[in-house]
Amino acid sequence: MKKRALVTLLVILASLPVFAATAGGDGTLSIQGTLNAHVELSLPPSFEGEIIDTAGYLNSWDLGTLNVNTNFKNWKFYLSSTNAGSLVLFGDPTETIPYTIKLVRVSDEEKVFDNVALDSPLISDVQPRTPKNGLDYELFLEFTADETSQWENGVYVDTIYISIATN
Repeated sequence: MKKRALVTLLVILASLPVFAATAGGDGTLSIQGTLNAHVELSLPPSFEGEIIDTAGYLNSWDLGTLNVNTNFKNWKFYLSSTNAGSLVLFGDPTETIPYTIKLVRVSDEEKVFDNVALDSPLISDVQPRTPKNGLDYELFLEFTADETSQWENGVYVDTIYISIATN
């Protein structure tokens, strides 16, 4: 009977799982999150200004504030003009007033474009990722009245195209 009890005990012990005192293991867990691209450009409304044709007078128009809001860290401004950087007399394309563009980042007064002719498309240096409320840029247009000749009276027009894109 003692033998039988011992055999029964050994069978029961053999069927139980065995855990070593130094059990262990390792593994990896892969995680991933996706953030969608965000690019937003807000432009000021159309601008109407007075042209002053006094000899040597610098006409300087503050066209307004642009706001850029993006989660890209390397993006650029692209600017072009319908009339190659000139105000053109409505109805007479031979009458033009060439101008320059200045674009200034408001937060640190960094000049993105500093009185640059818009006679061909402009591309800025890379700009920084913006804070959540965006970055403001002030846009100026400047032209100087000729010392001797006068401009024809009338309405002068142009359209400036502004876009932003990543590299």
